[in-house]
Amino acid sequence: MIDLNLPVFATATALTAGEAAELTLLPWADRYPPITHSAGKIWTEGNRRFDEWLFHDDVRYCPDCLAGDGTAVQQAYGGPWKKIWHLPIAFACPDHHTFLRDACPRQHRLAAQPNRLITPTSEWVLHPAQCRDPADPDGRGRRRPCCGARLDQPQPPAFEPRPAVLNAQRRLSALLDPRTSPDNATRTFTDLRVVVSLLYLAWPASQDLLQPHSIPAIGEHVSHLNGGNRKSRDSLPRELHATAAILTAALNVLDHPDLQNALVREIQEAHTIQPSKTPLASVLDRHHTACSPTLRDTIEPAIRRYRRLAGPRGPKAPARFGGYRPEHVPAFLEDVWFDRHLAPLGCKSRLSKVLRRSAAAILVQWSAGGSLGDAANFLGINPKGGQFAFTKDLYQWLDTDPTRTSFIIALKNLAAELDTTPGLIDYQHRRDALHGWSLDEESSAFIWARVTQGEPRFAPRPIEAQQPQHTQREWLLRRGTTWHHLNREAPLAHYGALKKLLIHEADLLAATTDLISGEPAGRLG
Repeated sequence: MIDLNLPVFATATALTAGEAAELTLLPWADRYPPITHSAGKIWTEGNRRFDEWLFHDDVRYCPDCLAGDGTAVQQAYGGPWKKIWHLPIAFACPDHHTFLRDACPRQHRLAAQPNRLITPTSEWVLHPAQCRDPADPDGRGRRRPCCGARLDQPQPPAFEPRPAVLNAQRRLSALLDPRTSPDNATRTFTDLRVVVSLLYLAWPASQDLLQPHSIPAIGEHVSHLNGGNRKSRDSLPRELHATAAILTAALNVLDHPDLQNALVREIQEAHTIQPSKTPLASVLDRHHTACSPTLRDTIEPAIRRYRRLAGPRGPKAPARFGGYRPEHVPAFLEDVWFDRHLAPLGCKSRLSKVLRRSAAAILVQWSAGGSLGDAANFLGINPKGGQFAFTKDLYQWLDTDPTRTSFIIALKNLAAELDTTPGLIDYQHRRDALHGWSLDEESSAFIWARVTQGEPRFAPRPIEAQQPQHTQREWLLRRGTTWHHLNREAPLAHYGALKKLLIHEADLLAATTDLISGEPAGRLG
């Protein structure tokens, strides 16, 4: 089906080129990646080089579909064998609300060879719905008698598919429909493979997402994957009901990002080796270019691996595209952002300042790429240069997987909120515009911090810089006290009055600054 010479096939079958192509998988090549991955590869006996999601080892079918629809031609020859039955993502028939069958009703397995249905036998005239498996498994020769059992007769199922399973099959089948965007189909199938890998890697914790009757078969498949030296960790189980269960669970995970985060946490806790060396990292490497940005955003921070620009030693590439930009991030997160997303993590008050500072740097790095030091320089919170790093206390607080993962999830939620928030403030333009601005030696830092949403310690001090050294030292000693009085909940009367004036002045200055358009900040070095 992959390397078929269509013109020759069309001539031999008296079909047009289009009709011949429709009998193959090629019309799905732009939406089902395993077809493209397998193009040009050869199938030889005992040597299967196709993508593992392209074919399965059994002949799957729906007896009711093979029985036909009652028309004259289908009364004579039965219903058609559907192309999707060849794919491992086929496990149920939504039209007849039943699982597909993968065995002959005479209790012997259908042959694994896909050409068995058209192999010449001693019975030259067989109905299309008759089993071609040998009647005597020990017999020899291509013309040995076939089983001949009719596969289009009613067969009581071992399990009835749940509505969720039938809905999963409908969704997968719809992705192959020409009316579905090829890009969307490709991305969804790729995401599905990544999530299937997550379910395997999180085993046995992921059992809770599966139907009980499927757990033994999936557990055996996971053991097989773990026991071999296999690069692929996303193959589907051979057992049909296990395939149905794992794909249904994977679609549920795709629908609920919280489940994705939970699986990533389980994998982090299960592997104590360097995060970038875990099986999760190799899975993402394999599917990185085709999976969705949302799924990449879930996994990349957990494995602490980022793509690079201009080779393996180049700067980190942005992890997020579209939405907010680096210039929309203040050097000290806005109060409402912090209270909504980071404060619930329960960080100690003495760490909240450095947490807000570090969170801002990470948000810039996600959007702009480069290192954390680049992001800190961009925000103006790394005045001495060098490599920006978390403080020791913050590292200790984050030094547990649940806390670290919760921190990343909170930042991802904040980033997603910013992506959809209209009219974000260009804080970088404000920082540039106020770089040389001052009101007086004390008040200007307060106003600069409010306008730029930065920290007073990083405020420019052009007046102070002109003073003698002893004066600069005296002003330095007074900064903390002044800032404390201005920010206490119930400031003294004169500080309260001064604060109102400063806030009014800051709001006017911010409005004036925003009227002047600034250039986009672009990517960091």
